Amino acid sequence: MILLPRLRGFRDSRKAEGFTLIELLVVIAIIAILAGMLLPALARAKSRAQDIRCRSNLRQLGIGLHLYTETHQYLPPHQVRLSDGRRLRWFNLFAREVTDGYDVIRDPAVPHWIAGRNAPYGYNYKFLGSARVKFSGEYERFPVPFSALPALSQTLAFGCADGTGTREPYEPLAPDAVRSALPPEESVQRIGNHGYVIDPPFIPTYSHDQEERWAYYEYASLLSRRHNGRANLAFLDGHVESLVPAVASRNNRLWNGFADPLAVPVLPDRPVNWPADWQRGPP
Repeated sequence: MILLPRLRGFRDSRKAEGFTLIELLVVIAIIAILAGMLLPALARAKSRAQDIRCRSNLRQLGIGLHLYTETHQYLPPHQVRLSDGRRLRWFNLFAREVTDGYDVIRDPAVPHWIAGRNAPYGYNYKFLGSARVKFSGEYERFPVPFSALPALSQTLAFGCADGTGTREPYEPLAPDAVRSALPPEESVQRIGNHGYVIDPPFIPTYSHDQEERWAYYEYASLLSRRHNGRANLAFLDGHVESLVPAVASRNNRLWNGFADPLAVPVLPDRPVNWPADWQRGPP
């Protein structure tokens, strides 16, 4: 058998040819187009998953509200001040009695927010259970049984909160922390400040006899727009809805327990941080 020498310039067809520059650029362009199509879909899927988890947490808080009320015969107070200066807020009471810790009081859309004074979920305290002590020595609105609120399915209990401010960074406060470590003029501007409560559009007239009418003096704690411009809200009957905060905060219909904005006399007070695009008034 005679072997012929390989000629110069002969290319072995068994060896794969490399990409040309143009072919490589085409592949990169195709990958970029596919990534551009997939990334928004992945972002939407992530946002949707966060929304579902948030709604689940709020449903559990709604169940916890009923368990607490069945035990005590009244809705939980937003906080109880102890003689040694400590405060037991509603999430402390829940963690002790119904939720087995604080994991459920966490919105996956803001995973660095924790249960504390600056919590991601606020309680409709003005109508459901404000244990602030007024100048008269009476509680502002406590205790409140379910029987005092005839429109359970149309009364919000908890909602995604932004607190009194809009500035970052968020200040995490431990569940047993009494107050912020920041100066008041700074903490009130921080997002999440006093987020453990949410304020109605109009405060009731029984709120007048005290220094701190809103969540923090003249600053209200507001519903959040962090779920695609909407807030998830748990209602007293246990169901959860997603509403635009400006709509949910137009009047007191969804807050006072009667599905009627005029059912409880209110004050004309307006908090200094009320958003300019949120209109307050009758339906």
